[in-house]
Amino acid sequence: MGAVAGIFSALVGAFGTFAQMSAASKQAKAAKKAEEARRRQMELDAAQRRRQVARKAAIERSKVLANASGAGIDQSSPVAGSLGSIASIGAGEIKSTNQSEQIGNQIFAANMQAIDAREDAAMASGFSSIGQSFFGAIGQLGRYFV
Repeated sequence: MGAVAGIFSALVGAFGTFAQMSAASKQAKAAKKAEEARRRQMELDAAQRRRQVARKAAIERSKVLANASGAGIDQSSPVAGSLGSIASIGAGEIKSTNQSEQIGNQIFAANMQAIDAREDAAMASGFSSIGQSFFGAIGQLGRYFV
């Protein structure tokens, strides 16, 4: 009777371990989906920020040109300097946005690797538990047949 109980225990343990491994795999897939959605949102935000910077620079440029034209100094050095400053500020803001997006992508890549590592660890632990269950059952059987 003890051998049957040992085998039954090993089978139940194996079933539970497979269920845990399956759940770990589902959890990893869901975490990857969420991480991918966060990455896409970050990219959309960065694209929106770049458009906003370009729009703001165009508005500021138009203001400077309209004011300069109205004053009759549209070809002056101060106007050119103002336009250069507007372009430089806009380029700096876009560069900052691009750098933030690049860092964000690196973070998302690292998070994906961490998710994969956790899934691998859960699988390895599961296989280890299955092995222990079956070797424990074989040990139970060995006592009755040796």
